[in-house]
Order: sequence, then structure tokens, then C-alpha cells
Amino acid sequence: MVLGLVTLSAGLAWAALVSHEASDLAARTLDRRAAAVQDAAQDEVRRYGDALRLVAAGLASGDQVDAAAFETAAAPLDSMALAGATSLAFMAAPVDDAGLDAFQSTWRARGSAGLELDPVEAAGTHVFAVFSKPLDGSSQRRTGVDAAAAPAAREALTLSQELGEVTMSPAYQLIIDQQLPETERQTSFVVTAPVLKQDRLLGWVLMGLRGQDFLGGVLSRAAEGHVDVSLSADDTAGQELTVAAAVAEPGGAGAGAGAGGAGTTSDQQRTITVAVAQQTWTLDVAADTPALIGDIRHRPAAIRAISVVIALLAAGLWWSVTSSRARARDEVRAATRDLAAAEATARSQAVMLHTMVETIDEVGVTVVDADGTILVQSRSARRMLGVDAQADPEAGTPGGIGDVARPDQWQQHYDVFSLDGSPFPQSEMPLVRALAGEASDDIEMVIRNDVRPDGIQIAVSGRPITVGQGRTGALAVFRDVTEERRHQAEQAAFAGMVAHDLKNPLTLVRGLMELVEDGLQDLTGPEATTRTIATHLQKSAAAAGRMAKLIDDLLAYTTAGNTALHVSEVALGGLVRDTLVDVIAGHVAERRAAGHAPPQPLVHVGDLPTVTCDEERMRQVLGNLVGNALKYVKPGTRPVVDVTAEARRRGGVRIFVSDRGIGIPDALQAEVVKPFVRAPSTTADQTNYPGTGLGLAISHRIVERHGGTLRLQPNPGGGTVAVIELPGPTRAPDLPPDPEPTTTLEPVDTHVTG
Repeated sequence: MVLGLVTLSAGLAWAALVSHEASDLAARTLDRRAAAVQDAAQDEVRRYGDALRLVAAGLASGDQVDAAAFETAAAPLDSMALAGATSLAFMAAPVDDAGLDAFQSTWRARGSAGLELDPVEAAGTHVFAVFSKPLDGSSQRRTGVDAAAAPAAREALTLSQELGEVTMSPAYQLIIDQQLPETERQTSFVVTAPVLKQDRLLGWVLMGLRGQDFLGGVLSRAAEGHVDVSLSADDTAGQELTVAAAVAEPGGAGAGAGAGGAGTTSDQQRTITVAVAQQTWTLDVAADTPALIGDIRHRPAAIRAISVVIALLAAGLWWSVTSSRARARDEVRAATRDLAAAEATARSQAVMLHTMVETIDEVGVTVVDADGTILVQSRSARRMLGVDAQADPEAGTPGGIGDVARPDQWQQHYDVFSLDGSPFPQSEMPLVRALAGEASDDIEMVIRNDVRPDGIQIAVSGRPITVGQGRTGALAVFRDVTEERRHQAEQAAFAGMVAHDLKNPLTLVRGLMELVEDGLQDLTGPEATTRTIATHLQKSAAAAGRMAKLIDDLLAYTTAGNTALHVSEVALGGLVRDTLVDVIAGHVAERRAAGHAPPQPLVHVGDLPTVTCDEERMRQVLGNLVGNALKYVKPGTRPVVDVTAEARRRGGVRIFVSDRGIGIPDALQAEVVKPFVRAPSTTADQTNYPGTGLGLAISHRIVERHGGTLRLQPNPGGGTVAVIELPGPTRAPDLPPDPEPTTTLEPVDTHVTG
């Protein structure tokens, strides 16, 4: 009886533990889902903000904002698939009642044909939309609207002017939607960016966004049909409004309940805040435990029932043994105790492993023994390979292709191909290499069979493992990279399109300006007029040059992340010296063309090793870093640059590019390697420090493609030290052991002039 009670108690405790672990696993799964939804919403808002910054920068680069400049700056938005965007408008600088007639005439002359101002009578000053570009398929040009009619939009414009950056308005209904039926209206926003030229406000670019169209698809994709999601924001009065929502698919999490809604029956809920621009949104996520980890509600009851049966059987067995074999009492008790402990451990581990493997959707897992027999294969792995798919005769969908045990049949059975379309070599398969004791990482291949007729691209990593006592096997981890590679290809295609579509007219403009400049000497008239024309031509040429530099940098940044590397052994000493000659010559020529007499730079190059890298890409990295060191110095100060290197104890090399320039604030040292991020001291005076904010971002991508890191740190003597760490073998027999990174600039003993 005592043994039965103990066994029953252990079973009940086990059932309680299973129930607790299931609840904990569901909570962690929901946390991951909520974080994914939060990241997706923030990324989408950031993408729209970047689009507005690009348009604002294009408008600020010209001499005058007019209809042609607006259409040119807004052209890239046509290919960006901006869901929910209603229109893009240029809002001119504020005007009071007395200047309305002159204001209307001025902007009509700049190309806003038919501009009719509709001022709000109660407002002292007005902000009008003078140019407009529909983004929702409408043909209507929405100009003449006064922002004072929408307090939320006017608040966003004012805040954008004060901060000098992209802002988002509180939630409200767009003016253009107020004529729609109540059921068709959406909670909306406007996103604004100031158009600043040398700290002078030219106006704003403003984009209207319908909330559900803007974020509904993002929330649905991030939730993947497993959870209910609701995103809400405050209006100008502080009242919370629902912006967008996504409901789980039938049979999914809390179907029909609505995330965080009234009367929801979901037993797992999360409420988190999402910071976007200067606003704070509230994200509600809800789901049922069965929808997150599967319906295991009956497992604790089954465990309790089994425990009762085991308890009765154990008590009966004990009675039988004690009545018939009293001499073996101690041995049977010990064996029973060990067996129960081993069984509990094995069951717990099996349930935990099965739950973990089947819950992970992002990667697939396959485990085989030494002869290739599949021991474990997750749902995601079967889906990627097309195994055990359900046939649909009406839709013509074939059934699964099934598993096969022999490794020499894997390629033909699953239809595995190389990226070039040829059959994937059997000996190079990650699982085959792992069975041979060799690990491999991210081997890319294509699966194309009857279940996957269009093919998917996967990255597979393999590892040899031990699957039992004295038994070896192999583990493979699958990852579907089809969308990732498609996105990279789209980026490269977009960059090429931008470069082609913008550089051709820009080249024509620059050529025509050169022809006009060459013909100035043949003009007759007052000398002052000729000088004025020459000045305007020089400014136009400078603006065109900046635009060409921006296009080149955008193309370089986009392709830096996926262009194939041509790796070889490169002598850094010769590479740096060749780069220095070109960069310094270009720097001196650029400064002289701008009307400055730059002092000759002082450059010191230490003993540099031979490393394994892509020579042209590394030349681009070093050119960007040295160019920054020459450019970002106080006016009239002689640039000083020090290029050194040291070997690392664990292999690889550190390269230091040190300067005595204006330095980078500590808070921005990790941020300036991101696109378009520049220090305030550089953005405040573009005349002294021109640039696009992409040089460090390009260098960072290239170094990461080499498997290395690029970081910036302060130089104790003033300035900045850029530290490049590259892996792989080096040849530098005279280098000392790996000391701590040097950040102090050594005295200059060599100077290189342009």
C-alpha cells in the first residue's frame, strides 16, 4: 500500500510538472511571437521614414524646390511598394494671411498648375500642400490643403521642424477620408520630414498612411496566423484608437477573440509598448496554449490515470514478490526504484525534445544514425524536403515523397541540386560529411521535386554527434533562405535601376552645364551678370556632383552585402600606399576646387602584413577610412593619419586607421556605421564636411562579409581610431605577440603629399 501511494504521488507530481512546463513553454512562445510583431512594426515604420529622408534630401540638394524637383525626388517611391500610403505632398514654409496671394502666385510659377489655396479662417498662419503625388492609385492631385485643418498633422510638422528629423503624428482620420462611409474609414497617420538646406527650412515632405492598410499585412505576416494582434495609438486628445489588427486563422490562436479585446478567452496575453518616431503605440497579443504548442490538455490526466494503474500494478507485484520470494525483497525494491527513475527521465527528455523540435518553425532538424537511418526529423524539415505532405486531388497537389534510408540515394530521392542547377554532389552533402566526421556550416542547395516544383533554396549545417552508447550519427539543421536571397537580388536590381535611371539624366545635366560654362567667355554684357551666372553654374555643378556621389554610394552600399568576394593573399603595405596616393590626390583637388588651400596631410604607414581578403573591396574600405580622416578635421588644420597593424594570438590581424580629427561623440560611435547616420558636427556644416553618410556603412558591410568586425573608438590624443579585425592566416614574421589594441597616435615621421 505504501509503495502504491508513493508511486501515485510521483505520478501526480509528474503530471503537475508537465502542466507547468506546457504553460511556461506557451508563454515563451508567445513572447517570441510578440517580439517578432514588435520588430516588424518598427522596421516598417523605419522603412517609410527612410523613404521620406531620401525625398527630403533630394529636394534640399537643388537650388529651388519646384514641380520638376519634386517629381524627381519622389520617383523612387513608385517601386517601394509603400502599403497604406495615400499620397506624398510637399508642404511649403508657413505663410500668414497677408501673403496668401503672393504665395499662390509663387508656387503656381514653380509648376503647381491650378493651385487653389483653401486656408482655415481661424488660423493665423497656414501650411499648404503645393505639390502632391498620389501613392494609392488615385489620379487626384491633393494641393491647396491647409495643414491647420488637421491638428494632428500640424503638430507633427511643428515637431519635425523643431527636431530636424522624421516625425509621426498622433492617430486621426485623414482629411481625404472624412467623406467616406463610417465603415470604410481607417485610423491613420501622417509621417513628415523637414527639407532643410544649410539649416534653413524650405518646407516639409508629408506622407499620409492608412493604419490598417499600412500595418495590417505586416502584423499578419509577423503573427503567421498563430496569434491575435491589435495595435493601438493615442489621438491628440489622448484617447486610444485601434490602428490595425490581425486575427488568427481558423483553428489558430484565440480565433475570433481579438488580441486583448473585450470578452477574449485566450489564456496567454501580452501587452507591450512600441516606440515609433516620437509616438508610443500599444501592442496587444493573445493566444491559447493549444494553438501555441499543440493540444496537450489531456496529457496530465492521462499521466494521472497511468500513475494509478502503475501504482496498483506495483503494489500487486510487490505483494506477489514478497509472498513468493522474500529473499529477493531488497533487490526487487532497488531495481523498481531505478527503473522508475530512468523511465521518468527518459519520458521527460523525450517529451521535451519532441516539443522543442516540433515547435521551432524557422529551422528544420534531422538526426540520422551511422547507416543513414532517420531517427528524428522535425515538421519544418519535412516541409522543406516535401516529406509526408498531404495530397489534394482536387487541387492537383501530389502527396509526400517519403523518406529513404540509404545516403547514396538522398540526392536523387529528394531532388537536391546545386545553385547552378547541377545535381548536388553526394559526397558534399552536409549529413554525408558529418557521418564522415566533418562539420560544415551553411551549405546552400536547392530542393526541387514534385512537392516543391518551383524549388526552394536552403542553407544546411551538419555536425557529427553521438546518438547512443557507442553509436555515432549526424545532425543537420535546415534553414529556408529563399526569401532572403530573393530580397538580396531585389536590392541589387533596385540599386542598378536607380543608378541607371538617375545617372543618365544627371550626366546629361552635368555635361550641358560644362558646355554653358565653356561658353561663358563668349557672352557679352555686364561683368557682374557673367560672374553671377558662373557662380550659379558652379553651385549647380556641385549639387550634381553630390547627387552623383549619393547614387554611387547607394549602389555600393546595396551591393556590398551580396557581391561575391574574390579572396586572395594581399600585401596590405602596397595596397595602403597605392590607396593613399589616390585618396590624398582626390582630397587635395576637391578642396582646391572648393576654393580652399588645404595644408599637406601627414601620413604614417607602419609595417603591414599580408592577409587573405578581396583586394578591391579592402581597397574601398581603407579608402573610405583614410578619406574620412583627411576630411573631418577643423578648418585650417593639417590632417594627420596613422595606419598600423598587429597580429592576433588567435589568428587574424587588427588594422588601425588613426587620426587627429574632430572625433565622434561616444553615443554615436556604434551608430555611424549605419546608413545615413552622421555626427551633428558634420551635418551642421555641409560646406566643410560634405558627404552622404554611407561611407562607413559600406565599409562595415564589406568587413562583415569577410567575417570580420569594424568598430570606432576615441583616440586619447584627440580624433578617432577605426579598428578592423580580419580572421584567417597572415604572413608577418616580424610582428610582436598580440598586445592590447593601440589607440595612441605615434609621432609622424613620413609625409605623403598629393
